[in-house]
Amino acid sequence: MTFTLTEEQGILRDTLARFMDTSARDTALADRWQALAELGALGIGFTEAQGGLGGGPREMALVLEAAGRTRRTEPLIDAMAIPGAALGVADPERLSDLAGGARIVAAAFAEAGDPVGVNPTMRISNGRASGEKALTPGAGAAEAVLISARDGDTLVLAEVSEADFAAMAQPMMDGQGGLRLVLADAPATVIATGEAAQHAIRAGWRQGLQAICAQAVGTSTALFDDTLAYVRVREQFGQPIGRFQVIQHRMADMMIALEESRSLLDMACHVLDSDGPDADLLMARTGILDRAMAIGRDAIQLHGGIGMSEEMPIGRGFRALKVLQGRFGGEPFHRATLRDIPHFVTQ
Repeated sequence: MTFTLTEEQGILRDTLARFMDTSARDTALADRWQALAELGALGIGFTEAQGGLGGGPREMALVLEAAGRTRRTEPLIDAMAIPGAALGVADPERLSDLAGGARIVAAAFAEAGDPVGVNPTMRISNGRASGEKALTPGAGAAEAVLISARDGDTLVLAEVSEADFAAMAQPMMDGQGGLRLVLADAPATVIATGEAAQHAIRAGWRQGLQAICAQAVGTSTALFDDTLAYVRVREQFGQPIGRFQVIQHRMADMMIALEESRSLLDMACHVLDSDGPDADLLMARTGILDRAMAIGRDAIQLHGGIGMSEEMPIGRGFRALKVLQGRFGGEPFHRATLRDIPHFVTQ
C-alpha cells in the first residue's frame, strides 16, 4: 500500500482541479455532464473496453476530491460512482453510455431501514415496479434510475426510465437536485437477478462509501484552505487574528484532522482495491465524516457570522458535508452497524 501519488495520478489530480475550478457552473446539468465526459472524468475506473480511461479506486477518489474541493454540484456519487460500480458487476456493456455521458443514470437502492438496498420492499412483477426509495441527493436530473427490488423472493436489479419519476425531484441544501422515488406499476427493465443482483448492489454501496469519503476530504480541504487564508487577513486589535495563539492552536487541530482524514481515505481506497471487509470501509467513512464536521464547525466559528452567509463558500461547504453525513442511513446506522458488523451485508 502506497501513500503517495504516481506521476500519472498527480497529472490527473491537477487536470481535474483546473477543469472543475474554471468550467461553467450555471449552465444546464446536461451540458456540464457532457463536458465532464469529454474530459474523461466519467470514465475513471472503467476499462477502455467499457468506454472508460482505466484506473481504480485511487483515481476515482481523485475525481471526487476535486469535486469536493471546488464545491461542484454535479451528481458524481449517485450518477457515476455508484451506478458505475453496480453495472460493472451486473452488465459491463451498459457502462459505455455512462462513461461517455450519453445519459445521466443514477442509482436509488436505499430504502428506509435498508440503506444498502439488498433487502428492499419495492416490488417488481411482470416487468412493473411499485414501491418507494429513500431520498437520493443527486438523482433529480437523472434520465434513468437503477433500483433494487423483489420479484417474489428474488432480489432484482432493474432500470426505470425518466418518464415515470420526473415530477418527484426535490432540491437539496447543497445545491444538488434530489429524488424521492415513488413508483406505482412503472415499467422496469431487469438487469440482474439473485446473487448477481446482490453482488452488483453491494458493489455500488461500497463504491458509494468510498466516494463519500473522497468528496468529504475534498470539501474539508477547501474549508481549511479558506479559513487559513481568512485568519491571515482578518484583523482585530491592529493585527491579523492568525497571530493569536488560540487561533493558531485551532488551525493546528483542523490541519491534524485533515491529515487524518487523508490517511483514512487511503485506507478506503486500499479496502476497495483489495476487496477488504465492509467494516474497514465503514470505519473510514465514520472517521472522515467526524473530522470533516469538526473542520466545518471550526471554519464557521473562525469566520464569525459571515461564515454562514450565502456570499461566503464556508456555509455552502458545511451544508455539503451535512448531506454527505446523512447518506446511507447517517450516523446512527453506521455506528450501530460497526457494533454488529457480522450480521450486516454478507461478505
